[in-house]
Amino acid sequence: VANRQTIEYQDVQTVVKYLRRPLMPAIASEAASVVLNICYEKPNVLMTIDSGAVAALTPMVQDADEDVQANAAGALQSISYQPN
Repeated sequence: VANRQTIEYQDVQTVVKYLRRPLMPAIASEAASVVLNICYEKPNVLMTIDSGAVAALTPMVQDADEDVQANAAGALQSISYQPN
């Protein structure tokens, strides 16, 4: 939890960079998993949206790799769901 609470905007931008230009499916999958986890904290959701993660994740749900698909879908769900 502490790591999710101390993440900064430039950290999110770095993760999004790997979503946009992954070197291999495992990297894309891991980057999407990071987004999924950091978005458990509401302030991180706003940073993630502002950094362009949604646009980067959306095409990943149709990736040939099932792990990439699953983690991208999970990240998008994590971004879209925030309890009040």
